[in-house]
Amino acid sequence: MGFSPEIYAEARGRIARLREQAEYEAERRRDEFYRECPEYEQLVRELSTTCTRLAVAILKKDSDVSVEDCKERNLAIQAQMRSLLEQHGHHSDWLKPEYTCTVCSDTGVDGDRLCACLQREMRTIAFERLNAETPLGLSTFESFSLDHYPDRAADGSMVSPRKGMAITLEKCRRYADDFSLSSPSLLLQGGVGLGKTHLSLAIAGEVINKGFGVVYGSANNLFARIEDEHFGRAPKGDNTRELLCQCDLLILDDLGAEFATQFTVSVLYDIINTRLLRGRPTIISTNLDIDGLEQKYTQRVVSRITGSYQRYRFSGSDMRVVLRKARRSEQN
Repeated sequence: MGFSPEIYAEARGRIARLREQAEYEAERRRDEFYRECPEYEQLVRELSTTCTRLAVAILKKDSDVSVEDCKERNLAIQAQMRSLLEQHGHHSDWLKPEYTCTVCSDTGVDGDRLCACLQREMRTIAFERLNAETPLGLSTFESFSLDHYPDRAADGSMVSPRKGMAITLEKCRRYADDFSLSSPSLLLQGGVGLGKTHLSLAIAGEVINKGFGVVYGSANNLFARIEDEHFGRAPKGDNTRELLCQCDLLILDDLGAEFATQFTVSVLYDIINTRLLRGRPTIISTNLDIDGLEQKYTQRVVSRITGSYQRYRFSGSDMRVVLRKARRSEQN
């Protein structure tokens, strides 16, 4: 699927505006130079005339106009035009549009494929949209700190939260590095404030940068949008459910925090099942354990997750609480 049609259309619009601006600036320079050097404008008109005469000479072999004479005159005029530009301190291409992309001239098309500039613009828009919809902005692997996790194992555990999270961090990093449409789905489980959203967004950023289409949202917001569309409370044409089923990677954040209804449980099963059947990877993060998920969404829903998703467990102390305490200590 790649990027959504909306992102593609917005990117094409941005590229088109760059082209329009470049051509507007070129026209403005031409108008100024014509006033500064009327002789140049006369040469432009003469060149247009000789080009027409050349076309006639080529089409009508018995024409009185000599093809070679027309070519020679055209070359002479072009040389005079370059000379006038140089005399006024300008290079020979000064009056041409200065497009942002020299490959496609700001058309967004390179031969029979999308130009790299358009693909880059689509990634930029995807980042902007993700950034606007997330509480943490664009979290990265580099900004994820293990220092806030306890370095001592809890009673009955062989591994400290810090060591466990170091392993989880590396798994998430590898997942992002190796991402493809055949990547497995993930279930990120753990208490509040342990970094599930942060690492979900870090994965999203890397995957977007590879050119894949990512849809991120909290379960509460996404289910609310689907419900509004289903019951006619949203603009016609919106189809969030289909977008969630089609996108290359779906990140369903904070599952379990929303108020579950029979409708949302049905929607959740439909999305999970459809994406599994289509072979599309999904990342679900939740504060609930398996029993909690079953109580809220039924065993039928949870069995599709536990039977097909890889589980990454998050442990430690709520990082938000730890950071608040650290800031208070610094202030004191």
